[in-house]
Amino acid sequence: MEILTQIEEKKQELLLIEGQIVKATNYHQKCLHKFERKEKKYKKLMDRIEHMAELLEPKPEIGTP
Repeated sequence: MEILTQIEEKKQELLLIEGQIVKATNYHQKCLHKFERKEKKYKKLMDRIEHMAELLEPKPEIGTP
């Protein structure tokens, strides 16, 4: 009987650990999704900034060395 109660206690511990792993996994997925959204947003912004920088570069005059 003592062994059976130990097994049950260990099962409960494992269920708690599994629940914590599930919570951590869900939180990680949420943060990863948020990161990917921000990464996409800032890459788009950088593309716009690069395009504006190209437009603002001085163009050489035609006929000047």
